[in-house]
Amino acid sequence: MVRAQAPDAPLTADHKLAIQTPPRATWAPEVAMRIGTVLVIVWLAIGAIAGAQRHYYGSGTSCAKTGTIAVTILAGPLNYVGVNPKVSCKTPHPSK
Repeated sequence: MVRAQAPDAPLTADHKLAIQTPPRATWAPEVAMRIGTVLVIVWLAIGAIAGAQRHYYGSGTSCAKTGTIAVTILAGPLNYVGVNPKVSCKTPHPSK
């Protein structure tokens, strides 16, 4: 139950605790999440750069080209240690 106080009432010890910043241990999950997010973004950016260096982005698209671009981006920095992902796929043709 919350009790209303007069606007000019002095802050009690309980109010001062609520204003203080949380202890360091409660920041750990938030910091880890931000670091993880930055790492994922950097990983994908490196993969996108690798795709550009291999001239994958250009005119003409196909299932295989789109798949190769996707796995190259997902491979990220692994592209620079010898991984060269390629995708081959066949799409069904409509019957006549």
